[in-house]
Formats: sequence, structure tokens, C-alpha cells
Amino acid sequence: FATRACRRPWEAWRSSVLEAKRKREGQKSARRLLALRKWRYRTLLSGMGSITSRGGRRIPLTKEKLRLVFAVRLIFATALGPALERLKLVAFVKRDMERRLRLLHLVEARILGTLAQTHYYQSLMRFGLAAFWIAWQLVPAEEREQRKQKEAQQDAAAGAAGA
Repeated sequence: FATRACRRPWEAWRSSVLEAKRKREGQKSARRLLALRKWRYRTLLSGMGSITSRGGRRIPLTKEKLRLVFAVRLIFATALGPALERLKLVAFVKRDMERRLRLLHLVEARILGTLAQTHYYQSLMRFGLAAFWIAWQLVPAEEREQRKQKEAQQDAAAGAAGA
């Protein structure tokens, strides 16, 4: 029983640590993708990633070509904008629900841990009081009578000494 009570909070803590690790990995991946995207954009602008002619000479992207690229990008943004916004909202709601569920699991683990501890202390109290009662019952009746008489004599002696 005590093992189960200790295991639940441990599993909740472990799952939260693993979730944090997964989140860090995702953030690292997102930063890597952003760096690659920025590098590609800079190389396109500087002409390093431009088209190579047959003679091996690089032809940089001109302003007209850049305008065309930005125009196509704008068309996609306006056409797909609402769908992308909806997708972002769905992703946000999903992450929010996952966060709330993790928090709920942590609260549940804490409550179950407290409940297990309470049951454990109650069983200790029960066994302790039961052991005390059994020990009292094991004392023979004559010995209990002798103890009572001895206590009565001591009380009488204390009363006489006080008077």
C-alpha cells in the first residue's frame, strides 16, 4: 500500500519532467527552423543562393523578381490567412487543454497522496490503539485489582499527608 502511495506522486512528477523535456526539444527544433529560414532569406537577398547560369556565373535576384516573390507570398497569405488563423487557434486551444489536463493530474496526484497518507496514519492509530487494548486485556484481573488498591492507598496517604 505504501509503495503505491509513493509511486503516484513520483509518476506525476516524472511525466511532468518528460513533458518539459519534450517541450524544450520542440522549442529547439523551432529555433533551428527559424535560423534556417532566416539564412535562406538572407542568401536569397544577397544573391548567394541565386540561379547559376551555364557559364557558372551567379545571377542575383533582382528587385523585380523579389517583388514577384513577395506578391505571390501576399496572395497566399490573403487566400490562406483565415485558414491559418483557424489552425493557429485550434493548436492554441489544444495546448491550453493539455496544460490544464497536466495541472489537473498534478492536483489529483497530490490529493491521492494526501489521502494515502491519511489512511496510513489512521491504520497506525488503529493498530496502536488495538495493541494498547490487547496489552491491557492481557494483564490478569487480580493484578489490575492489586494496582487499583495500591493507587487508592497512595491517594489516601497523599490526602492524609496534606491534611
